[in-house]
Amino acid sequence: MISRAERATLLEAAGMTLLGEVWTVAGVTPESAVRSVIHLDVRPDVRVDHETADSVARTEQIWWDIARDVGVLTDDNAFHLSPTCPGAFRLPWARVRAAAPGEFLRALQTEFGSLEFVTVCPTDGTVVGVFEEEDENWIVTSRGRP
Repeated sequence: MISRAERATLLEAAGMTLLGEVWTVAGVTPESAVRSVIHLDVRPDVRVDHETADSVARTEQIWWDIARDVGVLTDDNAFHLSPTCPGAFRLPWARVRAAAPGEFLRALQTEFGSLEFVTVCPTDGTVVGVFEEEDENWIVTSRGRP
């Protein structure tokens, strides 16, 4: 189980600036966010085949595009994030800022051992998650509060 201090260290090593923590965003906890995008009936918005050239960079660019479209990101690239490593969804949301699109997903994968995470829109609770499924990366959106 990851601690808050360990998560902060890993997020910073992944190139993110930790801006703070909060237990709920638009009424959504990290645990409810994860449950809204991981279940038997979920269908991904986008699938990126692992065989695709630079699938991690492609997955990250698609996440940035979707996250911007649904309001997850602020103008200065700040957002609420919870990795899905053991114990992480029992911690508060980490409010982070990524320097720019391009390398945070690969760094997250290196630091956490997985590129899986969930984010949430602060105005309407829309959740956007990134997950590894067999031979693909999935980007999954759950509209509105879970």
